[in-house]
Amino acid sequence: GFAAFSSCFPGLCEGKPVATLPMSLSQPCLPVANVGPTRILPHLYLGSQKDVLNKDLMAQNGITYVLNASNTCPKPEFISESHFMRIPVNDNYCEKLLPWLDKTNEFI
Repeated sequence: GFAAFSSCFPGLCEGKPVATLPMSLSQPCLPVANVGPTRILPHLYLGSQKDVLNKDLMAQNGITYVLNASNTCPKPEFISESHFMRIPVNDNYCEKLLPWLDKTNEFI
């Protein structure tokens, strides 16, 4: 439960100091293998901005909706507004995702 997790990983819990944690897990400047999006479930993929901007790759995987978790990544021109949702968050441990959960679940 939470107590065990909190005792093992106190820096990952709210109200605990997070000074020793890196601000971001992603390394956008490092080379990434061009393997495309990862299938999580049938019709649900996790991919990078590079993946979503590749129209052919999106079509190959039948991806027509995009849920974007960023402040600045652009919406692909070939994805309609009604098929695109952005949650304005940064890639770091301090970001709060819970306030977006209902809207993102509804979108998915």
